[in-house]
Amino acid sequence: MKKTPKKTYTAEFKAKVVLQAISMQHTAEAIAKANGINKTQVNLWRNVIRDNAPTLFVKGKIDLIDNRQSIIEKQQAVIGHLTLENMQLKKSATIPMDCNHPTLSITTQCKLYSINCSTVYYKPAGESKENLEIMHILDEQYMQTPFFGVRRLYCTLVELGYHVNVKRIRRLMQLVGVGLQYPIQSH
Repeated sequence: MKKTPKKTYTAEFKAKVVLQAISMQHTAEAIAKANGINKTQVNLWRNVIRDNAPTLFVKGKIDLIDNRQSIIEKQQAVIGHLTLENMQLKKSATIPMDCNHPTLSITTQCKLYSINCSTVYYKPAGESKENLEIMHILDEQYMQTPFFGVRRLYCTLVELGYHVNVKRIRRLMQLVGVGLQYPIQSH
């Protein structure tokens, strides 16, 4: 099912419909049908005007508009600052994050790159001594018998007294860069 885009109406159109509804010459249903909108929308717009009518004639209304303008200017200044920060980081996208950056904290840099702070601080743990020994044995065994698969290597390691499983051997073989070699059938 295809979604229809949300309809937007101009302020002039809304004012025209509300003035017709307030005049009470026609029903909300007739006004809605004449303007091609739903009668609920007509009633909603009419209620908005009825509820806010007293504020239309307040003298301080101009001050309210000026206050809004100053808020908008402040927000635009913040947006400009963030845009500059973003441009600066995009220029240095190939450079890893600078933990000693003079103006941008690590948290800000992470937000701009859309990454988690933990990824910056995380230091991966190295392989254990046992894993390094097993990787050395796998490498040596591969040089002697490159046709040994994971199961045969498992049996070899168990005979040597290591407590391993097939998944661990596969992972360590990938780290060492060892793979099973076998003849390819030609058709």
